[in-house]
Amino acid sequence: MKQVRAGVAAIQTLRDRGVRYAFGVPGESFLGLLDALYETPEIKLITTRHEGGASFMAEAVGKLTGTPAICMGTRGVGAANLAIGLHTAQQDSTPLLAFVGHVETPARHREALQEVELAQFLAPITKWSVEAPTGAQLPAIAAEAFRRSVTGRPGPVAVAVRGDILDEPVADESLPPTAIPSTAVCPADAAAIVALLRDARRPLIIAGGGILRAKASDALIQLAEQLNVPVMSVFRRHDIFPNDHPLYLGPLSFGAPPCVAERARQADVVFALGTRLGEITTLGYTIPSPETTLIHADVSPDVLGRTAPAAIAIAADAGEVIAACLAVELDIPSSERIAANQVDRERYVAESTPPATSTVTAGADPALVIAELRRQLPPEAILTADAGNFYGWVARYFRFLRPGTLLAPTSGAMGYAVPAAVAAAVVLENQVPVVALA
Repeated sequence: MKQVRAGVAAIQTLRDRGVRYAFGVPGESFLGLLDALYETPEIKLITTRHEGGASFMAEAVGKLTGTPAICMGTRGVGAANLAIGLHTAQQDSTPLLAFVGHVETPARHREALQEVELAQFLAPITKWSVEAPTGAQLPAIAAEAFRRSVTGRPGPVAVAVRGDILDEPVADESLPPTAIPSTAVCPADAAAIVALLRDARRPLIIAGGGILRAKASDALIQLAEQLNVPVMSVFRRHDIFPNDHPLYLGPLSFGAPPCVAERARQADVVFALGTRLGEITTLGYTIPSPETTLIHADVSPDVLGRTAPAAIAIAADAGEVIAACLAVELDIPSSERIAANQVDRERYVAESTPPATSTVTAGADPALVIAELRRQLPPEAILTADAGNFYGWVARYFRFLRPGTLLAPTSGAMGYAVPAAVAAAVVLENQVPVVALA
């Protein structure tokens, strides 16, 4: 049987699953992977100045495409630098594959140069962290890393590879990928959701990143319109729902207009869809209010009801949940609700429109900067954003009109915007404007 090097077999396993981008700072401890990438032209390798930038770029690709990208670093120092992007991918539920070069086998467990127990070191900020035992097992581990990264709640996976195992000969066998498990929504649950939203006085949909992963923004618009239920987007996923839609009431984010928190706390029924309801989105775990009925649907059962008790909890893909609800026969919403939604929307627009003239006495007015971006950028332009207080102006004043046009870390990581913008420009081949905000 034909044989290839273990590093080549691992990279080709990922190529066959659709991986197309790799980022990293080259290091001697994983030269076998670099050689394999050189021999696998379908995966584009981009070298970076810093491993943190490499992991942010890989995270941005995963967020933009839904397919994990590779990031690489060497031993303890490279892994430490990669960690910020891995933590971001974990908190943002982004698929990502990290390969970290390790001390070679004869020197392991002697506190060799830059030696760290990498699998243990990276375990708390990844879905799975493993050291490949041998070259023969590396292709199967690469396949499993991909599977774990994209199934259930997506996230980062880290594989530590000792440099000497990458050149070990292994069988040139193609490991077929496994299908992503399907989820189903019980028709009775869908009917119960629709009934709660129909009968509510002040219902609200909180739309999360699962909508973007399922490519279900259009379906969500249809559901919101049929039930006449307003929508708010979660923290740094403001592009889930068109911000100019009459039913959009703003982002649950710091910097948002006061009317957003006020309206969210007034909701008697909240349908949280494709979100884990994190700290910022819930405004410090105060939303939904204690008297609010929560419907919680997410692909990961681990997050359902974790931050607030759920009357209905469904572990399913957001698109499938919406489709099941759309299949329920719907009644025409009351005129009172329609009128209330119009009032809420008018207040949101009034509080989130940039001032016509500067309100600062010196320097640039950030509100007018955002207004100018709104004026000049086309709807398909992508904004990438760092963490920091400046983001409050983005949350308050920018209008995202299409899904997939905001790349920003819910983890609060600084230094993300520029690497993410580079990654977006690479993936989209400079076909749309990309603006980094920092």
